[in-house]
Amino acid sequence: MVTRKSLPWMVLLVAVGVTAAWLFLRYTQPLYKSSSTLKIDEKTEAGVLGLGGLGGAAEQQQNVNKLSGEIELIKSDLIYRRLKDSLDLAVNYYVEGTVLESELYRSSPFRVEHEPQAGAAYGEKFSVQFLPDNRFRVTYTVNGQEESGEYGFGQPIRAAGFQLKLFPTEYFNASVLESNYHFVINDDATLNEYLDKNLLVEIINPDANTIGVSFTDHNPRKAQDIVKKIDSVYLVEKVLRKQEQAARTLKFLDEQLGENRDNLRGSEENLQAFVKRNGTYDVKGDLAQITGLLTQQEEEREKLQEQADMLADLSRLIEQERLTTREDGDVLQSV
Repeated sequence: MVTRKSLPWMVLLVAVGVTAAWLFLRYTQPLYKSSSTLKIDEKTEAGVLGLGGLGGAAEQQQNVNKLSGEIELIKSDLIYRRLKDSLDLAVNYYVEGTVLESELYRSSPFRVEHEPQAGAAYGEKFSVQFLPDNRFRVTYTVNGQEESGEYGFGQPIRAAGFQLKLFPTEYFNASVLESNYHFVINDDATLNEYLDKNLLVEIINPDANTIGVSFTDHNPRKAQDIVKKIDSVYLVEKVLRKQEQAARTLKFLDEQLGENRDNLRGSEENLQAFVKRNGTYDVKGDLAQITGLLTQQEEEREKLQEQADMLADLSRLIEQERLTTREDGDVLQSV
């Protein structure tokens, strides 16, 4: 009885769940994630010279700091600029569906060449409808007013502050007449915000010096290309930095060699001047000889000092008249 009473509700809940799942899958764009792992394998100066590392927590903290610097490099404007130069990210192409729109990354039936002018409307939607005889209609909005025009491939188009030209690609065929397309031109600030939002760089294992790079996007091919390109441009930038560092090191060594060469030249000149003054190169031999002479002079000085002391005593005794003279001429010291 309980089952019979609850059966309608159970069926309703299942139907609602299935309907919600179908609506979610039908009207929500899937999100794809591409990732890679980078191992930063660098030898420290201490390791190259055969010196011991810091060890323990200090060495691990040093690895974390080094990897954090690599993360900042990957997410820097320098990498973003190289990424934008090597990938076609300035213009996004879309095909309009019944409910959703899909980005045609590297599969668009047309490509856009654009040259910004004064008052260029970045982020503006340009709708494109293809017509027979290689013609198409471009529709856009300027200051709240919708404007449109019919053009041919390669024909210059002045629209929303841009000089535009559209060209067909290898994906252009008769079926494009049945669909509606649009494109959006992005500026650098929009692209940087897009990359910052979808790019994730984190430390995986500080002991193994590994970091993870991942990118999420609704287009799986685009996410994969961005991750691959980040890996390649990061490697190129890393090599360039190493070369700059090596060049600075070589420059410093050359400067030190120059200073040492000047010091050596000065020492040679001082040595030559010393030889001219003293007439010898063997400073150590001369020093030993001088030391021997000083020792000999010290012994003679001690003997002379003893004689001087004796003469001083004799002089004192004479002054005190402690000496007497006998008739026979002998000189006796009184006791």
